[in-house]
Amino acid sequence: MTVICNAVKLAGGFVLIRKDHVSARRTLTQESEWTRVFDVYATGVGLIYPHCKDELQGYRVLIVELFRATPSNPAFPIHCDKETRTRYANSPFNLNDRNALQLPLLTEMLRTSEAANPRKRSSDSSSSQPATRRRIICQNWNLGKCPSPCPGSRVHGTCSECGGKHTAKSHLACLVLLEAKRAVNRAGPSSGGNIEA
Repeated sequence: MTVICNAVKLAGGFVLIRKDHVSARRTLTQESEWTRVFDVYATGVGLIYPHCKDELQGYRVLIVELFRATPSNPAFPIHCDKETRTRYANSPFNLNDRNALQLPLLTEMLRTSEAANPRKRSSDSSSSQPATRRRIICQNWNLGKCPSPCPGSRVHGTCSECGGKHTAKSHLACLVLLEAKRAVNRAGPSSGGNIEA
């Protein structure tokens, strides 16, 4: 047990200490760890700022929804939480406002997607156009806007974002990522609106 001098005792068995007096850190990797740490944080903040309890509870619900949406990647909501709190520290906003969380969520989705799926552009021009088109996933199908069979001979039945057997439109995380890529494509050089598989 570590004894810390000059600690200020608070109600509920909590103690306020200086940050430089404690150096133990551990990276969070699971939902259960994040939930325990966040609950302690929210309780402490709620003691000092009682008017923030509902906001923090709403934010907790949003992050838990992200854990549910990405069960195979618990690091995603943890990093999203980190990005959100970093933005909040620079410019406070209502943490349980879904609209305010879109930019941190999108930032983390793009970062995670780029790290997991580095796209290599083929410079081989000898491949035939029809063979290339068969490998391209139809973004319009992923948005629910393309009839079967695809008039452009693109791939249906595969999510362009995660490779699952669903449309991106049917999963919020995939839809947000697809819409972000489409926005980037509209702003920059056109890639034909489709992504190679």
